Amino acid sequence: MKTSKFISNQDANMLLNLYNALLRVLAISYLYLVRIIKDFPRDKQIISYNRDVYKQTLEALQLEEKSRAFDAQLTAASSDIEKTAAEIVQKIRAYDWDNTYGKPLNVTGKRVQGEHFLGNVDLINKTELFKIAKKMPKGAHLHIHFNSCLPAKFLVKQARDIKAMYIRSTLPLTTRQNWIDSRISFMVMTPHEATHVKDSDGNKQSVDLGNVFDEDYVSNRWMPYKQFQRQFFFRDDSGQMKMHISEEEAHGTRQTSRGIWKKFNHRTQMMKGLFAYEFAFRNYTRACIMDFVQDNIQYAEIR
Repeated sequence: MKTSKFISNQDANMLLNLYNALLRVLAISYLYLVRIIKDFPRDKQIISYNRDVYKQTLEALQLEEKSRAFDAQLTAASSDIEKTAAEIVQKIRAYDWDNTYGKPLNVTGKRVQGEHFLGNVDLINKTELFKIAKKMPKGAHLHIHFNSCLPAKFLVKQARDIKAMYIRSTLPLTTRQNWIDSRISFMVMTPHEATHVKDSDGNKQSVDLGNVFDEDYVSNRWMPYKQFQRQFFFRDDSGQMKMHISEEEAHGTRQTSRGIWKKFNHRTQMMKGLFAYEFAFRNYTRACIMDFVQDNIQYAEIR
């Protein structure tokens, strides 16, 4: 075999061997295919498409699949009333799909079923199916955080009238971005407690009250909440929204599991200070129980 100056004799021999091996594989494959075709049954009835047989086989397969479902026994033993109720629920779901949610790939931008809960929660609350779910008896409201049982506005509204309520921030609230990035805390305390902190050695030292709206605000200095309300210049519901987790915060492209856990822990800690006193705790507990009654929750495991 004549070789190029760029290919050694050894490489040329290797390529030749591979070429011969490939020819042998193709030849064997061709002979095997010819044999299969020769032995293939030529009776058209055997290979013809039988629609009835296909339908019966498909139904049998579907029944077998349903028999393995987790709710197979309950479905088989369900009463006529339960089956009728299930049909009604399916119709209601179809109604919600057509009237509350948008269609898949909707060019109008209307949200569809199956998206993130945080992005669709306002639509979910408007569905007819959710109205039914609220009325259904529920006996397993498990692992629910007590400080998240009621909307944040309940606690914020109560705190407005508490003279001993104080607020602090990790950043001066002088810009919109600082408001977004800051970590805020609430606490009911005496003026002495608000103006005395422990140093690195554990000794108490006197400090001045702060003003979170000043440029030179010292991080985490307490400010009377009454004064905060008088000077607050953001939207009225900004304080409530600060306690919520938005869809972008939870599912943003730059968010991490560690990052969202930090936000979750801070938001729950932020709310704890708002009912860490008897008056708010009693009112919150009473309203929480009433809310459970309205939602027909008969058992709750609160943490």
